[in-house]
Amino acid sequence: MRLRFLPLALLMLVALPGMAFGQATGILDVQANVEDAFVLLDGEPVGQIPFLEIIEAGEYELTVTRDGFEDYVETISLKADTSLEVRAQLVRIEPGLEVTVDVDGAVVALDGEQIGTGRKVLMDPAPRGKHELTVESEAYGTWRAEVTLNPGVVTPVQVNLRGSLGSISVVTEPAKAKVTLDGEDKGRTPVVIEPVQPGSHGLRIERRGKSIVLEQVVVDAGQTVEREIKLVDEAGSLEVKPSVSDAKVLVNGVDVGMGKVLLENIKPGSYSVRVTAPDHTDFIKSVIVERDQKATLVAKLESFEFGGGRNRRLAGGPPKTGNGDPITKKPGFWAAIGGGVGAAIAVGIIAGAASADGGDPGGDPGSPPTPGWTPPTSDISLALP
Repeated sequence: MRLRFLPLALLMLVALPGMAFGQATGILDVQANVEDAFVLLDGEPVGQIPFLEIIEAGEYELTVTRDGFEDYVETISLKADTSLEVRAQLVRIEPGLEVTVDVDGAVVALDGEQIGTGRKVLMDPAPRGKHELTVESEAYGTWRAEVTLNPGVVTPVQVNLRGSLGSISVVTEPAKAKVTLDGEDKGRTPVVIEPVQPGSHGLRIERRGKSIVLEQVVVDAGQTVEREIKLVDEAGSLEVKPSVSDAKVLVNGVDVGMGKVLLENIKPGSYSVRVTAPDHTDFIKSVIVERDQKATLVAKLESFEFGGGRNRRLAGGPPKTGNGDPITKKPGFWAAIGGGVGAAIAVGIIAGAASADGGDPGGDPGSPPTPGWTPPTSDISLALP
């Protein structure tokens, strides 16, 4: 039977009696439970699902077909000036494969042949049996596994390429801001930085005409840290003056330089400043940067050296108290050290005086030394720093 299709826009015209070029027509609406299925009338392809057309009235053999499924076949009768709805249910007979990946841009291959890219890849139908599935990312490496695809079933596979690594997503308003992570340029916003090792990282964001943003971000394994940052025009400045010339200065976890550092055009707010140098205790303090104002911070670092010589007991840092503070900062520490040194010196003087007198410790003071008696050495040993 020859089919004559009319544009759907003529629906109102063909629905009126006595029109539609003198032939009776109706509306055929075909839907199905799967996508990408094709519609055939009397074996002639007429369109894809969803199908909605005006066709000549009459009887037809309707077929809805899709690879991997049994054909749906039904005889229909379309009467003039009416609409007919068909809801086709197709039964799967071949396998399907759905691969979900936790990173962008991954390449998915089955038995060495690429089947798609991205976070979700669907192969339907897929070949039956056992196969090698490979998922590869330039940043995260390669994942391989054997999968078994059974008839009539879609096999889902979840691939975790990120593993022990994480990522950082940065969006700014306005966009196209330069992003630096731990001193490395990572492009302009919006940007996803991956992979990123778990832990604390320094994020610096800057755009011409806007104030600089300094942030510390903590990345967990297998997670994405999302940052949405509004850049502003207001700015202040911060100057850090360490007492040690080669000290490293970090502001909100961002390395901003060595020695004396002046940060201009930074966003007003509260900042955590950390100054560190070899053989010195860290200096940590919070400071407020106000709009159009300069905040100055003098960082006095305490040395691990006492009396001009390195104290080996404090190599790598002085001992800690119960609450985690350096013992050198504990009230009375230096007084205790001084008292100990003074006591030891006093003992030494007394022992020296006894030796000079040569007296028998068991005899009278000033008595001559007992023949063969040697003054004992002190049981107090003091190693000065």
